[in-house]
Amino acid sequence: VQFTQCASLLSATGMLVFANTVSRPMSSPTLCHTSSPTRSGIWQFTPYIYALFLLLWGSIMRWEAFLMGMPFFCVGLLFLIKQCWTKKIPVIITLSVMFATAFGLHSWDRNLYTTPEYKPYMEIQHPRAALGDWKNYNANAVIEDLIEAEKSNKDFELLTTWTFYDTEAFAKDSMQSFVNVINNYHYGIKDKERPKLILKSLANSLHSPIFWFWIFTGLILFVTNKQKFPYIWGSLIPICYMMFLLITTQRGSYRVETGLWLYAAILAVPQWKVIQSDIINRIFNHKVLISAATIIVIANIFSYATSDGSIRNPVTGKARTLAVDDSTDYNQVLAYIDSNPNTMFLTNMRTYMVFSHHKMPPYKAEPFGSYRNIVSFGYWTPYLPEITQTLAEYGITNPMRQVIDSNVTVINEPMLGDFLMRHYYRQDSLGNPTSDTVIVDTLRTIGKTNFFKYRLVQNERNE
Repeated sequence: VQFTQCASLLSATGMLVFANTVSRPMSSPTLCHTSSPTRSGIWQFTPYIYALFLLLWGSIMRWEAFLMGMPFFCVGLLFLIKQCWTKKIPVIITLSVMFATAFGLHSWDRNLYTTPEYKPYMEIQHPRAALGDWKNYNANAVIEDLIEAEKSNKDFELLTTWTFYDTEAFAKDSMQSFVNVINNYHYGIKDKERPKLILKSLANSLHSPIFWFWIFTGLILFVTNKQKFPYIWGSLIPICYMMFLLITTQRGSYRVETGLWLYAAILAVPQWKVIQSDIINRIFNHKVLISAATIIVIANIFSYATSDGSIRNPVTGKARTLAVDDSTDYNQVLAYIDSNPNTMFLTNMRTYMVFSHHKMPPYKAEPFGSYRNIVSFGYWTPYLPEITQTLAEYGITNPMRQVIDSNVTVINEPMLGDFLMRHYYRQDSLGNPTSDTVIVDTLRTIGKTNFFKYRLVQNERNE
């Protein structure tokens, strides 16, 4: 379950329902509308309401993924302009409500993050993303500059591996100083290289199943409605443009590119034309189509339930297992955490994400409070007001510094001792060197999951 992919799927489905409703004559039976004379009034607007619901749901789940589909929506409706005009009243009403509500909800959501309680969270987002996501720079040159500026390359390694939840050593200005160095060494893309990179991205799409679905919808369109076949070429325009933007910003990923092909393929379906053949119509009647769709759904559910958890990496598209294949009994790990509700468990981002694969099935929502005493040193959750408040209830204001507190246990992060010594315990408040030492003990090991206890050993000082 991935937000970008799910938002694209919801939005594309909404566009399909809307465009399919527009493309069908009023007398043509569909799943949502039949030719029955008793089907009138508000019921004739049911497909539009359903499409509106799906589109708004997609916009709420991932705004950018929703916007990404708009060029394809416009191209698809352009090839249905006559049908749109015929049904102009429901079309105008639905689109007006959709855009007004979607942009209204987005503005309301953005305004929530301008409140004082979200200020620390918003301030950290740019440097967090720059350090964690960006890979388009010369890392060796960055490290050399950091050393010359007497900044620690070890801190740089922590920041680029999503370990940054220290409100003092890694405050906003500190993180931004690392980003400023990175900005000097970004790899540029020459203009003459961009067409070649776009063609390379298109070639990589050959490995994506959704690309072949786009080919399949295009072939059906060619057979059933040659007049609308130019839509397939038209859909390539926003695909190439979007890929150009992704290449320019060097933020291309499998989950985004599959969304492009999904929009293009889905909006080809309403362009299909019913073949006037009694034999075909007898074979492919509503009962047969519904039965076939039901069988496909059941087969997919069965395949998903009995598979080995193999999925495609949302960034690279390479096949991998859903859950990390290791010897850890995560039921035992999570039970141990739940049995210590007065202990705050701080973990690295990778472990935090692995917990989400094992804590609950993907079709069930996490119960409120199930992660109350589990906080990640990285990811996108640090500095959220709810996280800050929960940490405060455990007496924690600076997670990475306070790993030595008695009520804090660290999971799978044994290398913070050096960080603590460099920033907090090598010198006293007057700048005098100390002989204090940070010790790391292993409390428990379950498979490949280790629970560590950090403690500060304060050696006697010679006056």
